[in-house]
Amino acid sequence: AARRPIRQRPPPPPAPDAGRPVPTRATVEVHGQHKGAEVFVDGARQGYLYKIEGVGGLVLGAGRHQIRFTNPGCADQLEIVTVKPGQKRAPPLEFVCRPRPATLRIVGPPDLEVRRSDDGTQLGRTNQDIRVPMTVLEARLGLTIGAPGDSFDRQMVTLNAGQRTVVRVADRPR
Repeated sequence: AARRPIRQRPPPPPAPDAGRPVPTRATVEVHGQHKGAEVFVDGARQGYLYKIEGVGGLVLGAGRHQIRFTNPGCADQLEIVTVKPGQKRAPPLEFVCRPRPATLRIVGPPDLEVRRSDDGTQLGRTNQDIRVPMTVLEARLGLTIGAPGDSFDRQMVTLNAGQRTVVRVADRPR
């Protein structure tokens, strides 16, 4: 007796995305006290921190990404995030403001000492830029201008981190 050939069924058609990896997307929550910081991913501006927080964070594709936070009064903060295939969430990031120094310039008679009124610490001299370290974004600072014991002027100034403040003093003692 003759054997009939066995018919094999054709293989099922491939799934529409078969052979192509499914793109990975992971969410990264971002937080920070200074909501006005701008956020950049791999050099591209994403918006302000408060808006990104409001939509649940950043959505990143698989791979390594540089996240940069900037704010005029704060030092830039750079974070590296690596999203692995299949990952849905990446560890959250927090922007921590490290205030930039302020710059102060007292314009007036040449070469007078500029000191802190509270403790007498010499900060610099008139007609020169004075770098003032900051621990907050805005601070009031009392200044005494002139030689110790022979003060020429007293000023109260408001300094802002990362900004330059110019104060003019009279040409004659008070």
